[in-house]
This record gives sequence, C-alpha cells and structure tokens, in this order.
Amino acid sequence: MLDSLGWEGLDIGTNIIRAVADLIEETIEEHGTCNDFIGHIAEDNFVVVTQPENSEMIAQQLCTRFARDIPKLRPPEVKEVPPLALSVFVLDGTMESFANIKEITNWIKKAVSKKETPFTSQ
Repeated sequence: MLDSLGWEGLDIGTNIIRAVADLIEETIEEHGTCNDFIGHIAEDNFVVVTQPENSEMIAQQLCTRFARDIPKLRPPEVKEVPPLALSVFVLDGTMESFANIKEITNWIKKAVSKKETPFTSQ
C-alpha cells in the first residue's frame, strides 16, 4: 500500500504507481519464483502471492528499494506534504484460507485500517 499518494497530481501519481509496479516486478524476479503472482488490486494497492519462505525477504527488499528509488520521482517543487511511504502486509496463507481475491482484499483493508504492518519504507 502506498501511503500519502493522494496529494500527487494525476501524471505524477501515475508515474509513481508504474514505478512501484516495476519495483515489485524486479523484486519478485530476483527473490520470488516463477509461480508468484503480482496484482494491482486498487488505486495504490498491490498484492503479491509468493511462497512463505520468500515473503519476508521480498517485503524487506520492497521497502528498501522503495525508500531508495521512489522519492527521487517526487518533483522538488512539491513541498509541505507528507513523504511517500510504502507499507507491506504479509499474510500467512497457512494460517487462513481465502476463497478468492475479494477475501484477500478485504483482509488487506482490515489490516490497513488497524495499521498492522511489520514492514514499512520509513
């Protein structure tokens, strides 16, 4: 989930979302498997389905790369707004089962509203 993206103009926001999608894809290529799934489920929300043993490394790498690369896309004239941040939620599929992507999306929304994230770019 991208935090504080609402302040961005359409072009800037779109560029940031594309850059995050590329960042996710590169991270999965390096640390995931060919069976992993990447989805863009809402405005600034993405989902990655991966193996449990890869999830922590992927989450950490996403936050590290986001903090390093994405702020560079922010135009210098944009001031007095919160910095961009990335929150990563890890869902252990062995603890819960989901019938479809809507159930996963609902779980993510609940986690976001509770601010329960072990991984963040800030």
